[in-house]
Amino acid sequence: MSDCSSLLGITLAKGQVEPAILRTNGLRHVSPYWIDAHIPVRKLIQHSTPTTTVLEALKILAGQDGRRMLPSAEWWCHELSASRVYLDADMKTIASANCSLDHLSSSASTTDCCLHARFHYHEQAAIDAVAEVIYSDNQYVIVIKPAGYDVLSNPAAGRARNSLPGLLMESAASNANATPSDDNKLLPKPAHRLDSPVSGLVCCGRNNSDVKRLSRRIELGETVKLYLARVKVPAGGLPKLPLVISERLGFDKSKSLAYVADGITGNGKEEGKEASTIVQECRGLMADDTAVVVIQILTGRKHQIRAHLQSAGIPIANDVRYGGNIEQSYTSAFGMPDPPNELKALYESNYVEGCRYCTHAKSILNGKGGKGPRIMDRIWLHCWKYSFPNLGMKFESPTPAWAA
Repeated sequence: MSDCSSLLGITLAKGQVEPAILRTNGLRHVSPYWIDAHIPVRKLIQHSTPTTTVLEALKILAGQDGRRMLPSAEWWCHELSASRVYLDADMKTIASANCSLDHLSSSASTTDCCLHARFHYHEQAAIDAVAEVIYSDNQYVIVIKPAGYDVLSNPAAGRARNSLPGLLMESAASNANATPSDDNKLLPKPAHRLDSPVSGLVCCGRNNSDVKRLSRRIELGETVKLYLARVKVPAGGLPKLPLVISERLGFDKSKSLAYVADGITGNGKEEGKEASTIVQECRGLMADDTAVVVIQILTGRKHQIRAHLQSAGIPIANDVRYGGNIEQSYTSAFGMPDPPNELKALYESNYVEGCRYCTHAKSILNGKGGKGPRIMDRIWLHCWKYSFPNLGMKFESPTPAWAA
């Protein structure tokens, strides 16, 4: 199989081999690797003017949304000052910090008009898991996404190979019969979202037309989507089921939280969007004052189930962001306090002097930087059944251990 890193939203730098995957102590690590970082000049112009110099434009960007970039705008400023930013992907023509954006646009040697540099990329570790394909044909692929993985590659968050597409890419690479022309087919595209801490079915298409066919059915409400959730049981017991929750929902991007929207906007319209969730039945009560319930959603708002269950007084028990009361244990991404020797060796063999991420990892692994970042939490919510009646397809995933 050819290098298809670009399908993950990144491009390996020239000379960089495919990064190693290390599985140890129940975690999945990706060795640090070099990528071709690039930033379009038009993005810099959006935040400044054509006469602004490249360095000034980067500083302006750094003060606005540059911290959400990877690499950050601050990093670009540093590399530009060190003459390590180029006007071409071959990295032969050095960009001048004092050059105006207008002059840069007109004199760039490449049609993409981008700044280029080599960036030492570090991925977040994740719980070791596989993406199980339960159905596959020439048009569709149905896969079970493990909790703790993004449904799409998320390079800016440090989750490219440690994402659902990354897992599928690794599985495809082990296919001895794969050919370079198969890359797009081997990396199907999801037709819908599934929150990172949630597990379960993800319906994918082989190409854009197949994805649109599925997503259109979802948009028209021509699907049946059932979830399993393990919820906190109130002191007075579960509410009478089935329970229909129809509160409108808004989403606060600054906090990444959904909320019940019961106000009126400035133009007189109701706040938020329509949302409908049905808690159908209870599948069993647990000894820890939790219960497993079956949920059907009629709309697909972001964090809909989590916010609706919280508003109904039966939050997902271990979803502390939405009212759960069961705290998840801290799992260090570096295996602290006793990191495995093979993990130390992985970072030592890929250490780059001057890379602040390498310096940070080295400090943690040497016991001088605390526990380090934690592994993403996984909540008790699972996409269980998905059916497309008009397409004659229905799928069911195995029941997760926490719901059995």
